[in-house]
Amino acid sequence: EKMPWLSIHFVIPMALLIGWYFQEKFRDVSWRSFVDDNSLVLTGLGVVVLSVGLLTFKTLVIDVRGTADQSTGNLTNLGALIGRIATLVALFSLFTYFVKNSETAVIRRTWLLASFIVLSALTIRFTYLSSFINYDSTREFIGYAHGGQATKAQVMRQIEEISTRMYGDKSIDVRFDDDSSWPMHWYLREYPNNRFVGGNPGADITDAPVLVIGNDNWTEVDAIVRNDYEYETYTYLAWPMEDYRNFGWDATFGIGRENRGLGSADVREALWDIFFYRDYDKYGNVFGGTYREGEWPLRDELRLYIRRDVLAKLWDSGILGTAYEPKIDLYELGDIETAADQIYGGTNGSGDGQLNAPRNVAVGMDGRVYVADSGNHRIQVFGANGSPLMTFGNYDETGAAGTFNEPWGIAVDAQFVYVADTWNHRIQKFTLDGDFVAQFGSSGTPPEGTEGGLLFFGPRDIALDADGNLLVTDTGNSRVQIISADGDYIKSLGANGFDLGQFSEPTGLAVASDSTLFVAEAWSRRVQRWANQDFAVATIEIDAWDGTSLNNKPYITIDNQDRVIVSDPEGYQLLIFNLEGDYLGRIGYFGTDASSFDLPTGLATDADGNIYVADTNNHRVMKFPPLTVDTPIVVEE
Repeated sequence: EKMPWLSIHFVIPMALLIGWYFQEKFRDVSWRSFVDDNSLVLTGLGVVVLSVGLLTFKTLVIDVRGTADQSTGNLTNLGALIGRIATLVALFSLFTYFVKNSETAVIRRTWLLASFIVLSALTIRFTYLSSFINYDSTREFIGYAHGGQATKAQVMRQIEEISTRMYGDKSIDVRFDDDSSWPMHWYLREYPNNRFVGGNPGADITDAPVLVIGNDNWTEVDAIVRNDYEYETYTYLAWPMEDYRNFGWDATFGIGRENRGLGSADVREALWDIFFYRDYDKYGNVFGGTYREGEWPLRDELRLYIRRDVLAKLWDSGILGTAYEPKIDLYELGDIETAADQIYGGTNGSGDGQLNAPRNVAVGMDGRVYVADSGNHRIQVFGANGSPLMTFGNYDETGAAGTFNEPWGIAVDAQFVYVADTWNHRIQKFTLDGDFVAQFGSSGTPPEGTEGGLLFFGPRDIALDADGNLLVTDTGNSRVQIISADGDYIKSLGANGFDLGQFSEPTGLAVASDSTLFVAEAWSRRVQRWANQDFAVATIEIDAWDGTSLNNKPYITIDNQDRVIVSDPEGYQLLIFNLEGDYLGRIGYFGTDASSFDLPTGLATDADGNIYVADTNNHRVMKFPPLTVDTPIVVEE
């Protein structure tokens, strides 16, 4: 997507203005006089003087770091600067010698033409770069939206190869969505069975051997095809770097910013490299970030999904490199037909009763429902009938007491609400009416050889034991901390690792009626069972939690019949086990109705066995009736 409509408005008037200017300046000049009065020689010498002057300016402003820098590179640049200044002085003296008998008008005309020639050379250089070197690169500012090279070189090549091998022509059924429609509408023009599925693809997309899906719709499509397709991800669209939007006087002159602004030699060199070479490496080093084609910060990606049974037939074609067998769903038996009988929220927003990416939920003894409204950085309280009662907390960049930064965990006892203020790395305590009481802990990692009590890194969940103590998953530090309700450190469980008694990304936890502790480990894909908060005794292996994204954090709760309920966020389901780890069934699938989920995370149960689910991407909390399943289902691998 070139930008001629932005450049034409000033380029054409400037071209006309330059033509008019030269017309006025040279109206009465005989071109033969250029030979007679040495104007051609003087103009050529002026071009050399200006060119050397430009190089000298560049060396002085960009290359030389001052005399205090004694590095070899800087000393070389200092030598070059001295040499260029000497050359410039000599050339200017020579020019002065040649023009000593010339008229003032001739001298002015000479400098005018010399400047015009130098600027024309630069114009030609940048025009060549934009049109022949960077014509399809995000490094060139004359373009806005750039189609990625992988679209033709990888995506379309594989689609054509699959279609040819399967049908002998381009008649393959290929589906694409609204996010990838530019440029796929164009690239698939020769495929008569291409089909646009918009932004809400249905289950029938699995009829197509090949899907092309933009990043806006990956979540929805993955929920439908996760067991049947393999995919590769490609950059298909990119935009020029837009950091200039953040420039201001303080950034320009480095006010209040160390090593920033035009006073910094590194900044000047970085900007010169961009301006003259379209090279962003130095800029990335100075300001942070990666500005290479494959890792460009402003880009859109698509996925090429290929059905596994197709890959199995075409394993020797080189497409995605190998053969695939369909993934076995170990939990395909035991689907529990149920629906939520109460929904809290359901509308994305910050108003009363609205939720924004809720991550967890707790139920008070009086039936009130407390929701960690994470996207709104607050706690919202609902009545048992779903009516919003109050909110407390908000975001504050200083982390002031009583404010939150994306809380993920919450627990309630008879008097207080305890919140895992995840990205403020602390636990906060409130009254049931939302009044701040205290905060425990701070950000940190235990120094080697120490317990480092009350140092937290991204705490994700809180549970209360029979003694009223708080158990906290200190996720980033790979442990569970136990503290009193008043914030006194008691002890820690676990350490980083994959052995029994160690943790890898512990997230959710729950305490059974016999005080057995269950801890969900996202990256080990298991639930550990701890006896008496002393030692791990067994695990429940989970055939889920495949991803390691920030959102794929499973939680756990135990109902009044000692059934262990585990969330599978990116599998869009709840898995149910008994205390021994036998599989009993599952609830849910991807969707928005009262029986389905979109990223279920935090869980809670009440005294009657009702199940509460934080359905994060549907911006709601769902209440399901008690379970009635008790018979283990044999899971065969």
